[in-house]
Amino acid sequence: MLAKADVDINSIKSMFFNLGISPSWLVPTETGLKKSILDAHSGIVSYFFSTGLHDFSSQKQGQAYKKLIPTKLVTKDKFIETTTSLYRPETKKGDPRMWISRLPIIAKPFNLLAIFVLQDELYVINVSQEGFLSELESRSSLVNSILEKVAINNNVPLSDRFSEWNLRLLQSFFTKANQNEEVFLRIDSDWVDSIGQDIGGYEGFKAAVIKGPDWLPSKKSLVETAIELVKFRNASKNLSLEKYKDPGKFDTTYCGLSSPTYLPYLAALIVTSSKQTSDFYKRFSQEMNLDSTLQIDDMKQLEKVWDDLSDWTREQNGALGFFNVRRLGGYKHIGIPRSQSIVTQSDFDSFHKVFASAEIRAGSKFSKTLLDKIKNELKVSAYLFTNGFQEALKDRTFSKAIDETLRYTYLDWDGTCQDIEKRDSSDTTKVPLSKANARVSFLITDSSTMQLVPVWEIYSIKDSGTFELYYNKHCWHGRFLSTEFGYTTLGESPSLIWEAMTSSFQDKQELLLKVNDTFEEEKTLTYSLPIHKLWILTIKLDSYLNKHKLVESVLPSYGSVFILIPPPHIEMVFKYLENQEVDFEPMDDIKGICEDWVLIKITDCAELTQEQRLLPDGRENPHPRVNSLKLVGGRRIKRGGTHMFLPYDLPELEVTIPSGATITSSAGAKLHELKSDSIAENNLFNESFSTRRFEIEVPKNVSSLNEFTAFDTEGKQIGHVKLRVASTDGDIVNSNCKITLDNLGKCIRSGEGLHGAILNKFDDLDYNTVREDYSISKESKVLGSQYLDPDYIFGIIECFLDALAIAGALNYGIARNLLQRLIHKHHSDTTPILILLYLRQVGRIELTTTNRGHIVSVNSVKPTIVELPITTVNGRVYGVVGTLRLKQWDLIDNLCDLDVIYATPDKFGFSGRRIISNSQEKIKEMCNKHEFHFVRQPSKEILEWANGIEQFKLSISGYHIESLVGQSKKKFSPGKALFTDTSKHYDCELWKMDDLGTYLDNLYVVNLNGSLSFIRDSRWGTWLNIIEYAKWLRDMKYLPESFTVPITFHLSTSTIWIPARIGLPIVLDRALSLCSGLSPEVIKMAKETTQTNNSSINIVSENDKTTKLEIDCFYTNMAAGHWIKYEFIPEGIANKVAQLLNAKLDYR
Repeated sequence: MLAKADVDINSIKSMFFNLGISPSWLVPTETGLKKSILDAHSGIVSYFFSTGLHDFSSQKQGQAYKKLIPTKLVTKDKFIETTTSLYRPETKKGDPRMWISRLPIIAKPFNLLAIFVLQDELYVINVSQEGFLSELESRSSLVNSILEKVAINNNVPLSDRFSEWNLRLLQSFFTKANQNEEVFLRIDSDWVDSIGQDIGGYEGFKAAVIKGPDWLPSKKSLVETAIELVKFRNASKNLSLEKYKDPGKFDTTYCGLSSPTYLPYLAALIVTSSKQTSDFYKRFSQEMNLDSTLQIDDMKQLEKVWDDLSDWTREQNGALGFFNVRRLGGYKHIGIPRSQSIVTQSDFDSFHKVFASAEIRAGSKFSKTLLDKIKNELKVSAYLFTNGFQEALKDRTFSKAIDETLRYTYLDWDGTCQDIEKRDSSDTTKVPLSKANARVSFLITDSSTMQLVPVWEIYSIKDSGTFELYYNKHCWHGRFLSTEFGYTTLGESPSLIWEAMTSSFQDKQELLLKVNDTFEEEKTLTYSLPIHKLWILTIKLDSYLNKHKLVESVLPSYGSVFILIPPPHIEMVFKYLENQEVDFEPMDDIKGICEDWVLIKITDCAELTQEQRLLPDGRENPHPRVNSLKLVGGRRIKRGGTHMFLPYDLPELEVTIPSGATITSSAGAKLHELKSDSIAENNLFNESFSTRRFEIEVPKNVSSLNEFTAFDTEGKQIGHVKLRVASTDGDIVNSNCKITLDNLGKCIRSGEGLHGAILNKFDDLDYNTVREDYSISKESKVLGSQYLDPDYIFGIIECFLDALAIAGALNYGIARNLLQRLIHKHHSDTTPILILLYLRQVGRIELTTTNRGHIVSVNSVKPTIVELPITTVNGRVYGVVGTLRLKQWDLIDNLCDLDVIYATPDKFGFSGRRIISNSQEKIKEMCNKHEFHFVRQPSKEILEWANGIEQFKLSISGYHIESLVGQSKKKFSPGKALFTDTSKHYDCELWKMDDLGTYLDNLYVVNLNGSLSFIRDSRWGTWLNIIEYAKWLRDMKYLPESFTVPITFHLSTSTIWIPARIGLPIVLDRALSLCSGLSPEVIKMAKETTQTNNSSINIVSENDKTTKLEIDCFYTNMAAGHWIKYEFIPEGIANKVAQLLNAKLDYR
């Protein structure tokens, strides 16, 4: 029925797509409007189910089971409140029906209606109405405001940038993570860059402040506008202001709270004051492009805004934190913004230097004695701090605020001399000082004999991937396993690690780290092994390797500790033990200790006196009793001057407490202890294992403050830690939310789009789905074996999919850690991220990402049998995709009346299954019986539905940012397909840089003809860059005018070859993978020295030399390296992919 709409639905859908919105669509008929009854077509049924509004399939038939949904009909200037009834009639099969009361007020027969679900309400907009397009373009229109609410619910920044910045400021400072604590708006231009990297950083922020809110009807001065926003906020408590953009419309955290909308103005004042300039008024006026210089009277007026913010936090009873109006120094008015920036990032770094100078250790209980010790050191080290902080130290009114700042800064301190510093993009040899130390740990490979093997540990600069570590020209290979550490390969050159440890007795030892990245030029970083007079070690469980280990540690407050003593220091240590009368036990029976080194064990650190805690390790003061609770791992960011964790990658809780001690947690927070699969058989091991780890589960994946406290057997507190969970710019999904991809590969929750191999369309438009087949004449040898290897066991892939199928969805951190343990268990050399991308290719899983493109969650896909475009002499070939349980793999492997073909195990040890049958009815019968979905040759239909390069350019055309913000910026070289530090300037550029929030992730920005646009899927940016590069080569006459970027297509084998550095965008990659039913093979190729002609070059598989390929000279600089091989691709499908990429097939 949608095809009968009185407007062009494709053009309307394109407009909504560019806004990041995927509604459901309805075209009422004349009969339907007269009889007050409408068919709920399959698109609406799916949309309501996927948004959680209503499930028709579980609804009983009859009027008694009718469900009423609150509904708003949206006109040009008002809402019409009504209801929508959803029901299934008792007649026939009870096909879903609906009726929107009062619909004839806004709709005529065959009008096109857009239907949205927001916060369990329906919104209906008649896009056929006269003037709709102008309403859509007007930033202040009611229609536009509704669409912005929908867009941000779909994870798209507001088009009104002032309101977007206001929302981000709220989400950074006023959240449940700051409950009942004083909030300081610690804002400078670098911090603004970090929270708004994807919307232009500080330059984008300035532009938004200068422009002001789009929704205000008239433009006034900055001061007048700020005060007007205060009045609007207070009026919104009692009035319905339709154009007023209350933050509660866009984030449910602030729903009904009448939250501030003026924060960007206050932030601009704070940024200027943070620059410590002498002429504040002149500087601010220039920065904000004011018509006249800001005056003292203006600042006096703005005090109403500061006071209103304080009042608002008290109206909420501190649920999101308290804001206090403070003044710093002798300036009455500018002292207010200055008071917010008394502690800068450099001050925080200096705090850590003070902590180290005061000879205190991270994790010690924060007491008044410790605070006084820090303050005394502050007086001595005042020169390290900014003028603003020095002034605050002298002002008694700031005493309590400074004490609180020192407290939470100390509790966040990890013991290093400097927190994460900004990376200098011009110097890639340095890493942050807090991460620059390598350390040695000893994995316990046999718990029964306590066999130790040393490995290097490196602080993670990535959460997965490989590296090489060099010391004295020797190389160790390793991998990053988490956000915590990376490890070198077990058992690789242990004697040389002992050599470095021996040398560190006298001097710091330098190491070089080379990070391997397929898509970047090699990066080298400098690390060091600090001077060690002795090594303090405790036994801990490594939850990623699933092994116990002896690891460097502070001297714990409880439990046992091991002291590893280098040969030159043995006599002194034993003298100390004798003089201090410390009870210890020699560990002579432990295997793997280097000759002449000595390992001893102190049984219980709780029994050590203060004098006994002064170890002979070069320290002047005793080791303090440290906090028994510590947060380790996870994705940490800094919001408002405090460390928080992202909800999709939480840390683990590390606990060192005596036997019988207990841990309490905040309401709703749960702890799950992590234990090794191996059973310790050595009593020494069991007695020594005092450090435990727990996985943390919080009630909701939203901003929250969670506290954990440890008590000894007498009820005395012996440990306390706060876990602050930040809000995120990406949606966290649960197992009931079906994730789909739109036709550019972006995750959406509307239910429309691609879900695994299943294409859900909310329209009745037909696509050209003429099918082509690739015929295999020699039975199934090309496909694999008819027999599964008798030694084949379920491996990483099957076990992970089984766990995901049970959960429905897993947050990224949990999925990564689970995969890491499976990888180690199965002795694989891969990484979690490679497995996740591999599983997504053919639709075994879907990945949800944040607005910045980072993976948030891993989502299951309904098990599916896919008809493939392959035929054999014995029948049609079918693929098996989706998220299968282990019992479902067993079912496939034991089908009696169908032939199952097993692919050769791939690099992950997984043997993909395909089925051959000459009866599709048997296949469908099996699907119905065992709850598999069935899809007929989806690739062609997916490609007809998918968007291409031109649509991608349109999608970014309305999403420009003001500046390129980031550290370690690298530009894509289209000739080499690598990101490099130096590259020529072209009209189209693709940039990669660090995410300033986490420093573990990357962001991508396209510069097209001078317009900067942030993008999620870097593959679209890569192809756009290459296509525009080819155009530039043609314009410069380096290539003929007829040249088009070639895609290598081997016609006789129906195979497409793509350089892995380029890859394909998600949807196109999925369509090609579903031709074979398996993820494509990746082969490392080498360039042959002899070439046949000037237009082509020959490449050959590097390992076995059996695969040879002729490619166009356009790929000369990409020839050597990995290539992706897509098999069984019909020519028509290959041509469609080339068409979408503005490329052409290169037949070989």
